[in-house]
Amino acid sequence: SLTGNLSVAGNLTVQQGTLNLSGHNLSVGGDISATGSGSISSSSSSNITLSGSGNVGDINFAAGGNMLGQLNVNLTGNGSVALQSNVNITGALNLNSGSLMVGSNQLTLSGSISGSGSISTTASSGIVLSGSGNVGNLIIGGGTIGNLTVSLSSGGSVSLNSNLTVNGMLSVTGGTFNLNGYDLTLNGTVSVTGSGAIGGNIHSNLTVNSSGEVATLVFAGSGSTLNDVTIHIGGTGSISMGSNLTVDGSLSLQNGSLS
Repeated sequence: SLTGNLSVAGNLTVQQGTLNLSGHNLSVGGDISATGSGSISSSSSSNITLSGSGNVGDINFAAGGNMLGQLNVNLTGNGSVALQSNVNITGALNLNSGSLMVGSNQLTLSGSISGSGSISTTASSGIVLSGSGNVGNLIIGGGTIGNLTVSLSSGGSVSLNSNLTVNGMLSVTGGTFNLNGYDLTLNGTVSVTGSGAIGGNIHSNLTVNSSGEVATLVFAGSGSTLNDVTIHIGGTGSISMGSNLTVDGSLSLQNGSLS
């Protein structure tokens, strides 16, 4: 366990056992390796800052110790760091440069997102956004995610800053998920309930490639316009509108129904 803040100028390797941050901050200037039987245990009182170069390694958080106050990613040389476990960041995710690779884990963000870096996801990745206010821009490197949950407090919002394909479920239960001029492709199901809404944009395209009952789309009052909308739902599947929508470009009903 740490008894104070720790700054490692070189590499940090946790081969076995657990490094408990005990509410203190950790800074690593080189590579970080906490995988296999080695792990880091943290809480919402601790921050981690990574400022190496290139692919700096992997972070495995201990079960019951997978919370952080802030994660600061300042990587150079097309740098990246990979999660090997779920993590909940209760404060800010500062992606100043480089990429945070989620892999087949779940990243929960209860605070804000900032910076020009990206979150790299796959079809088995999950992201949960549960902050308040305008939490920032979501840049998804690779453009594909498994499940995305937007559960912001009333009046909250998050904006896409890259095209996105959701292969599993898009769940918007609170706040506004702004497309911000980028394209959204849904290959699974969508659930827009409660105070949640999708913020359209005249430059954004929506494509629904799913099967069965996809559920209901609800658009924000000030963001109820899209460019092109393509519906291709397998079988006798359908998608329902829970609000008004203006399609400024083309509406292509290739298969399935829109009601």
